[in-house]
Amino acid sequence: MDDLTAADVGLLTVLMDLVSASTWDEARDVVDQNPVLLTDRALVLLDLAGSQFSTPDNGGDDIIRPFRRFLTRSREIGTVAAWEEQTGRRLPSWLTPYADRIESTEDVTAEVQAYEEILAQAEFVGLTPQLRAQVLGRAASALLRRSEAGPQHDDIDRALRLLDEAGPLVPDDSEVGGEVLSYLLFGHMRRYERDGAERDLAAAMDVLRRQDRRDGNEVSDHVHYVATMGFALLHRYERHGIPASLNSAVRILQQAVDASTVDDPELPGRLDQLGGARLRLYELEGSAAQLGRSVACLARAAEMTAASAPERPGRLSNLGNALLTRYERDGTLADLDAAIAAFEESLDDATPDALASFLSNYSNGLWRRYERVGNPADQDGAIAALQAAADAATSDRRLLTAVKNNLGFNLRQRYERRGRLDDLDAAIVRLREAVDLLADSGPAAALTVNNLGSALLRRYEHAGEPDDLAESIAVLRRAVETVTPDAPERPTFLANLGTALRLSVEEHGESGDIAEMLAVSELAVALSPDGSTDLPRRLIGLGAALDLAARDDPAGTDVERAADLLRRAVDLTPADSPDLPRRLNVLGVCLMRAEGRGRPGSQPGGATAVLRRACESGLVVDVATTLATATVWGNWAQSRQAWSEAAEAYGFGMAAMRSLVHVQLMRSEKEDALRRAGELGASAAYASAASGAPVAAVVALEQGRAALLDDALQRDRADLDQLRQGDGRSLVERFEAAAARERDLQGRVRESTLAAGRSQAGSTG
Repeated sequence: MDDLTAADVGLLTVLMDLVSASTWDEARDVVDQNPVLLTDRALVLLDLAGSQFSTPDNGGDDIIRPFRRFLTRSREIGTVAAWEEQTGRRLPSWLTPYADRIESTEDVTAEVQAYEEILAQAEFVGLTPQLRAQVLGRAASALLRRSEAGPQHDDIDRALRLLDEAGPLVPDDSEVGGEVLSYLLFGHMRRYERDGAERDLAAAMDVLRRQDRRDGNEVSDHVHYVATMGFALLHRYERHGIPASLNSAVRILQQAVDASTVDDPELPGRLDQLGGARLRLYELEGSAAQLGRSVACLARAAEMTAASAPERPGRLSNLGNALLTRYERDGTLADLDAAIAAFEESLDDATPDALASFLSNYSNGLWRRYERVGNPADQDGAIAALQAAADAATSDRRLLTAVKNNLGFNLRQRYERRGRLDDLDAAIVRLREAVDLLADSGPAAALTVNNLGSALLRRYEHAGEPDDLAESIAVLRRAVETVTPDAPERPTFLANLGTALRLSVEEHGESGDIAEMLAVSELAVALSPDGSTDLPRRLIGLGAALDLAARDDPAGTDVERAADLLRRAVDLTPADSPDLPRRLNVLGVCLMRAEGRGRPGSQPGGATAVLRRACESGLVVDVATTLATATVWGNWAQSRQAWSEAAEAYGFGMAAMRSLVHVQLMRSEKEDALRRAGELGASAAYASAASGAPVAAVVALEQGRAALLDDALQRDRADLDQLRQGDGRSLVERFEAAAARERDLQGRVRESTLAAGRSQAGSTG
């Protein structure tokens, strides 16, 4: 290079600026600012420099070659187009049709075929290293995606060979280099899932190191990369549900735990991840041993986590979920108690974002214990936790929807057990909120819609508001239309709609509703397998629908079938089931109608025995049903002038009413219950008197009156307590003395009344 001119020296200086550019953006700027680089002399000098300074060790030709190509293409198509081509923003004309094919297809096999054709073209080796690496990487990605759809084992191996070819073409810290590293990690993960070979695990961890080095985060701890690999596989399972990913995750996370020292600050986190992975594996395979290992890992993770550590609430919640899962498998109450304790402790330092989820878990545990033990405090605690979760600030719309749905459902269940209408009203409010939050129309959405429709239907049954029934039918139709034909919830939704339509027919007698009522009720039963725990309820719905539709059928064949279906439903219901009273009530009413009209399916006295059994069982678990059954039974007995039977029925009603009066919180509901208590007392007294039992008649009247007095005294006591806390102590003492005198006088009157009744009873005997 001794014969260079001054101009050549200046041109060489500019060429060195070009070759020293760290990005192609900088290289384009150098060319734009120095058009002399696009001359023939610039290319000659660039070749001369490459040959002059190149040695087998320094790769000078490899450094110069991309820039020569860039200058050549800049002269042919312009600097901007050459830059686009070099950076992958512009494809060579021969490559464009292949790119269009790849872009337009959704068939991964067609995509792989297009890439294989590109790689086979002679022009491929002439592409820029960056573009060549990009094509190789994306071809490998297509092969790996195809490997997930079937057993093409060669696809994984072929993909890794392409990635090994792509790697040296670009630095790791470039955009395409980062893309190639991601594909390479995925490829080794896939082959490790397939073969379990340690070489792929080691290669994958090496890629993780290179990624960290690229981002400036490399660490020297080998176990860190083992754990990271395990977590990546676990995440892959949770996203795609591939069992091989989960098995590999458990195996690798166990290696990470085994390789960790006791004082390693990362050990609790690794135990937590391993316990979670083993819990997922239990859910997949059902192995009790796997579940036990999960609980042990999670318990150790929680124990090793400092009380003040921000991770502790989450780890306690994870432990609670595993214990709850084991309880649901084995039924060991100690596991349930331990789960609730873990959930409760997780609430102490929970972050605002996590609080709603942790409260929901806590509520779930309490509700399970309520179902097992029956302690109302657990039921109340579960509802209170869900109310707090519903009011907690959370950005998770799906979680909030689930919380409000569960809260509405639980409030509805408490109403069923205690008969407080305010619970049912609150349930409907929360379920409306949940429906308003629904973001999709999947199975969870359909379930929430169904719960709202069922709650509205139940309120109609309680209060008789026509608007509730009309809305219930509309909402339940929406649930049926939303759920997929093969969804396991569909028979339940159909049965609920059938019940709502039956009540509408009873109210309005619409012929269109009769046809739909029978159709959906029949389908609900047809879709229920024989062993289904929901079959009895669906049989009740169909039997009641047939009974209703057959009221004007002279042949009475539907009545006979209805009675058979209802008897089958009762026979399938356990003796201690809270649903038994209502099912007995439906059967009893059906038999009552059949007896009253002398139609098939009736046996003299059969209805009375069933209705009596419904009242007896309802006093234990469902006083609202006892009240309804007793009223219908008593009125029917009165219509037959079966006075002793009527008195017995109304007696059951009075017992149920005494329980209901005390649980109503709203004054309007309590007043309605008291009014009904008085009416029942009067009906019972009339029936007793007509049956020749005047003493029983007086007692019935007194019981109805006692309910009113007891409520009044409760309110009076509350008022007196307020006076005692103020300056009215002397007024309280004077009032209590007067009240005692009044009770004494009333007692004398009542005694004389009872004496007269006994005298009358003696004379009639």
